[in-house]
Amino acid sequence: KIGVTSILGQGMQKNLAGEDIKLKSPEDGLNDVWPMLKEEAGLYTQCERAMTAVNAFEAAETMFNGITLPKRNLDAFEASIDLRRAIIQVIINMSGALKLKETICHDSVQVCNKLLATGAVERLPAPPTCAAALLLIVARANGAQSLLLRNGQILEGSFGVSLDDVVVVEETINAMLAGRSATISPIRVLSVYLDLLGYNQLYNSNDAQRGNGIIGALVTNATGLVSMAAVDASLAFTPPSIVAAACLSTAFRRSGMQTWPTLLCELTGVEEREIAGTIGVLERLVV
Repeated sequence: KIGVTSILGQGMQKNLAGEDIKLKSPEDGLNDVWPMLKEEAGLYTQCERAMTAVNAFEAAETMFNGITLPKRNLDAFEASIDLRRAIIQVIINMSGALKLKETICHDSVQVCNKLLATGAVERLPAPPTCAAALLLIVARANGAQSLLLRNGQILEGSFGVSLDDVVVVEETINAMLAGRSATISPIRVLSVYLDLLGYNQLYNSNDAQRGNGIIGALVTNATGLVSMAAVDASLAFTPPSIVAAACLSTAFRRSGMQTWPTLLCELTGVEEREIAGTIGVLERLVV
C-alpha cells in the first residue's frame, strides 16, 4: 500500500533505483501517486464485483450444496470416476495442444463434474470427443471458440476427433445440462484472492519475484494445489471459493506466513474454520 501522507509530507524521496527525487511541491507528489491510487481502487472494485459474482454463483448452483444435491447424483458421479479421469486427462492434453488459457481448462473440468452428476453417461461419446465438446462449451463462453473451431486438424490428427462430431456433442451436453453450463472454477477465485493481496501484480510484473521470491513461490504453490484439487474427484462438489481459499492457505503455511490473513477474511467473507476440512483433503493429496 502507498501512504499518501508519507509521499506528500517529504520534500525528498527515492525512486526504485535508490536515487533521490526532489519534489517541487506536495502537488507534484500527488500527481505522481494519483494514477497508482486510481489503479488500486479500480482493482479493488473489480475484485469486489468478482466476489459478488462468485457468491451468487455458489448460492445458485446445487452441485455445491451437499445437503440439497440428490444422492442419486452423487452415486452417478461416483460410478463415473474412471470416465472422469479419462476425460480430464484429454482436457489437459488438448488444452496444451491448442494453447488454451488455464482458466478454460479448469472451467471445463468443473462442467465435466456437473455433467457426470446427471447420471446420463450412456449418452456421452468416447472421452476425446466429450473433452473437446466441454472445452468448446467453455471456450464459447469466453469468446475463444475459434481456438477450437479453427484447429480441426489438430483435433483430428492428435486426438482422432472430428470437429463435426464435437459440435454435435456440444449440443447434446448443453441439453443434458439444461443450458446451465456457466461455471466459475477455483483457479478464477484464487486469482481474485491474489489480486486483493496485490500478489498477482508483483508476480506478473517482476521476473525476479516470479522465479525466486517468496511471492513467486507462493503463487506457484497455490496454483499447483488448485490444479491438483481440480483433478482429484474428492473436491468436485466443494465450493470454488473454499477450494481456492484452502489452496492459498496451504501455500501460506508452506511459505511460513499467516495461514489466512484477516484482510482476506474481511474482504471475502471466508473464515479460516470454513476451510479446515478442505485443507485436510489437500494435505492428504500432497503426501
